[in-house]
Amino acid sequence: MVTAVGPAGRLGETISSSWTEASNTGGPRTPAAALMLRSGYNSDRGVTAHLEWPRTPQDSCYYKLQLSNSTLQMTSDIVLDASSSILFPHLEFDCNYAVTIAATSADRLQTSKPVTVNFKSLQCKDVHGRGSLQCLPEAVSDLSVVVRSNGTGLISWKPSADPENILFYQLVYHAISDENGCQAQQETINIKAAATSAVIDFPGQQCEYVVRLINYDLIGRDAIAEARVLIEPAAPVMRLEDLFRPEILLIAAGFVLLCILCVLIRCKCGRKCPHRVSEKQQKLTEYV
Repeated sequence: MVTAVGPAGRLGETISSSWTEASNTGGPRTPAAALMLRSGYNSDRGVTAHLEWPRTPQDSCYYKLQLSNSTLQMTSDIVLDASSSILFPHLEFDCNYAVTIAATSADRLQTSKPVTVNFKSLQCKDVHGRGSLQCLPEAVSDLSVVVRSNGTGLISWKPSADPENILFYQLVYHAISDENGCQAQQETINIKAAATSAVIDFPGQQCEYVVRLINYDLIGRDAIAEARVLIEPAAPVMRLEDLFRPEILLIAAGFVLLCILCVLIRCKCGRKCPHRVSEKQQKLTEYV
């Protein structure tokens, strides 16, 4: 809207642009779908996230925001100033969040279509470092169990923190049932913080064992990793004394006799065939 004013007062009528009237007649514009979130951290506001999106002069200054995760949901009405982003302070570490934003009219009676974006906040170790006492302990990764032919198992893992930040490990294992000689009673072994592997016995055959590796931080908090392994019967190995058992010798002798019989039959057929061919050739010659 423009009004011309001179020394003697207003000059002419006030004029207004048509596009301003058009924007006032419609509802609030939906925020751009290209929402961007930047995670951060500072000592005053803790874990933070900055929400940004491309804005135009025609966009509303009034918005409805909803921030939610698996345990909470917060909704608020805000009025944007000249800032380029919206700040979410005091978030939880390593948590999945969803942010939903919709533009509203100044009287909050009209609302645009909402737009939602998901993000994950910073991990504690990214801020304070691996094994920091300010973070909850993390379980080991790549926990694996390799069963050897002698019935033992090699347990190996990748530590989640440096050895100086680990108090010790505890290896706990047991079979699901006590059938076939399986050990259902729980066994516990304490392991030094610098270790990355251990060897244990797996009694029984056709057993399923549960293996848990617990790591404790310097103030006694724990984290658990678990793996399962099936102990299958070893393949039978033929020993020298087994070769001389009567049934084995009888089978071997029968096989040898069968081979000799086949050779004799083949030789007998080989001798008869040339004689028959020569007889047929002689008769054919006499006929001609």
